[in-house]
Amino acid sequence: MLATGRYADAVQADHGAAVAPGARGVPFTVLGDRFAIPGAAGTRQYTAVIDQAWGRSMADASMAPPLRLVETGPDGGWCDAATGICTTVAADREGPLPESEAAASGM
Repeated sequence: MLATGRYADAVQADHGAAVAPGARGVPFTVLGDRFAIPGAAGTRQYTAVIDQAWGRSMADASMAPPLRLVETGPDGGWCDAATGICTTVAADREGPLPESEAAASGM
């Protein structure tokens, strides 16, 4: 797998995403694409960063436009028109619709 270079682009993208906020080694944790915890952190450090990330996400959520939901059919399922993430009540499934279902639902 390594010899083929099959995942080289994905590895380079992950590396770039880690280096951008300051990763220089492991462990390195990024929460919410905004908060970095370099090195081995204790519970207090993680708690403080999680609290900060949560507060920021709630502030962002209050400014976000409301979801536009689109009914997907007689099963009572719904899709977020912006993301394509759907919930179907009958199948109790969440996640992107397969292409055939997305096309059928007009997504």
